[in-house]
Amino acid sequence: MNSIDIYCERVGVGLTAEPINALTNGAFLVAALLLSQRMKDPTIEVRLLIRLLFLIGLGSFLFHTFATGWARYLDVAPILLFQMLFVWSYTTKFFGWSTRVACIGVSIFLGVVLFARSFPMILNGSLPYVPSWLVLICFSFYHFLNKLPKRFFLIIASVMFTFSLLLRTLDASLCDQFPFGTHFIWHLANALVLYLSVSVLNPIRR
Repeated sequence: MNSIDIYCERVGVGLTAEPINALTNGAFLVAALLLSQRMKDPTIEVRLLIRLLFLIGLGSFLFHTFATGWARYLDVAPILLFQMLFVWSYTTKFFGWSTRVACIGVSIFLGVVLFARSFPMILNGSLPYVPSWLVLICFSFYHFLNKLPKRFFLIIASVMFTFSLLLRTLDASLCDQFPFGTHFIWHLANALVLYLSVSVLNPIRR
């Protein structure tokens, strides 16, 4: 079976062809563990987000080891579910949207992401993450300007996501300069992005 080869680090076949990309997924597991320990009386949405964060790390690990079609699905699905649930959770909690309006918002978001997936060659496959980037920036400004709890968390998350999205996009073009690529930084930075994003939804134990 042919391996999916879309990152600089993969220059061969086998489970250990992307060791750095595979191992850095541990950052998502650490983020999920820290959130599960530090959240104070988490809501059901927050508990689901933490579980999805764990699955993101596991799914991405499987993709960067097996590099097959089914592993890619396991990589993409938890990420998409996390994004949708976060949009739902933030808009209902801080915007005060009703269930109906939030469903419409999430449906529009999903439609835009799926449409972006029709253009896998644009931005080195990073186009489907642009809607999330834009939404996070909007949320971060809203959070900051309204002086909501942890008002700087989403600002930091937006900066980190911008940085990681840029590196993910440039990965293929930097193979000559960086043989291991830059995709592993996407994992490390986004683990922090997701940790900060979930943190604004629920009080943290002191």
